[in-house]
Amino acid sequence: MALADLPADWSVWDQVDGDRLILVFRPDIFDGSQFPPACLPTIYVREGEQDLRHAGPAPAAGTEGRWMVTLILEPEVSARIGETKSYDSAKELAVETATDFVAGELDIEGMYQLPRTAYLSALRELIDG
Repeated sequence: MALADLPADWSVWDQVDGDRLILVFRPDIFDGSQFPPACLPTIYVREGEQDLRHAGPAPAAGTEGRWMVTLILEPEVSARIGETKSYDSAKELAVETATDFVAGELDIEGMYQLPRTAYLSALRELIDG
């Protein structure tokens, strides 16, 4: 899969080939009036092990050449989707993740330690269209 295969509800937020890719789900409605901006579903592709909220310019020592794909649903709710050895394969995994997200094939409820039932129901309705 290539970025051209990205589902319609997902957008490229930021891309620097060979460095990072950030995909977001429906940023038009995560504006504070319908859904909180901090809950914008986001897929990050970055080299190495990093804290995505405080990422510096370089991966942690010893993690170069490992590309991480992470789905973040809220500032404290995220899941490592996978790890690859190249930027291109990480991009493909990110597009697959976005596709699985809109198809309802990801267990987003399982990412929460303390489920937010009302919010997750609204998010599921949004995903299901």
